[in-house]
Amino acid sequence: MERNVAMEVSAAYGQREIADWAARAIGAAYHDGSALTLAFVSTGTIPTQDDQAEPLWHAFFPDFYALSADEQKAANMLGTYLVKNAGRGKVEGWADLSW
Repeated sequence: MERNVAMEVSAAYGQREIADWAARAIGAAYHDGSALTLAFVSTGTIPTQDDQAEPLWHAFFPDFYALSADEQKAANMLGTYLVKNAGRGKVEGWADLSW
C-alpha cells in the first residue's frame, strides 16, 4: 500500500471515513478486473446495499484473512466507505482524484 494511503487510513481509523481519493486508491490496488470493481475505481459508482455493496467489497478482498494487518485495516475502512455511500452513482471528477 502506498505511504500516503496508509497514512490516510491510519489517521481516519476509528475517527472518520476515509477520503474519496483514498477509497479510490485502495480500490485501484485491489480490483479484480470485473465490471463491478472497475466501475467503482473509474467512476465512484457504488451499488445499493441490498444489491451489490457487500459483493463489491468481497470482490476487492476475496481472501481478507490472507492480507497483512495494515491491508486488513484498509479493507475495513473501504468497507465502511462502501456501506455509507451505497447506492451512489457516478461521481463528477472521480477519475481525476489522485493519491
